[in-house]
Amino acid sequence: MLTREQALKHLPQIEKTIDLARLALAERKDTKGGQRTTWTAESANRAENLLLDSFQSVIYVLPELHFADLLSGFKPTQFRPTEGLFTPYHVRMPCPVCISNLRIVYSHVRVLTLHGLDKKRKVVDWACFCSSKNCPAVISNVIEHNI
Repeated sequence: MLTREQALKHLPQIEKTIDLARLALAERKDTKGGQRTTWTAESANRAENLLLDSFQSVIYVLPELHFADLLSGFKPTQFRPTEGLFTPYHVRMPCPVCISNLRIVYSHVRVLTLHGLDKKRKVVDWACFCSSKNCPAVISNVIEHNI
C-alpha cells in the first residue's frame, strides 16, 4: 500500500514552477551582447504580457513515471512486454473495467489549463484506452457505435 510519506517523497517531481520574473527581466536584454538595457515601451509591453498571460507552473500527472518503483510491486500494474522469462516488468496502469493492462494504448498527451486564485497552471497527462476485445467497456462502445 502506498503510504503518505512515500507519496510526498515524489511530489516535488510532479509540479515544476516557472520563474516568470526572470523571464520578464530577460525582455530587457539586447539580442547581441546579452547585456541588460533600459526599459523601452516595447520591452515593458512584452514583459507585461509575459507576466499576465503566462502560466506559473506545469503539473505532470503521469503515475507510470512518477511512481514506477511503487507501482512495480503491484500485480495489476506490472506489464511484461514480451513473454520471456527473464524480461523485466514495466509499469502500465490497468483498465478500470477489465483490470488488465495487456491492451492499454496510449493515444495522445493532453494539456489542460488549471485556473486558481493564486496562479494559472498547465496540467499534462496522457490519454489511454483499453483495446481488448474481451473488455466489457470496449464491447459496449462497439455496440453503441454500431447502433
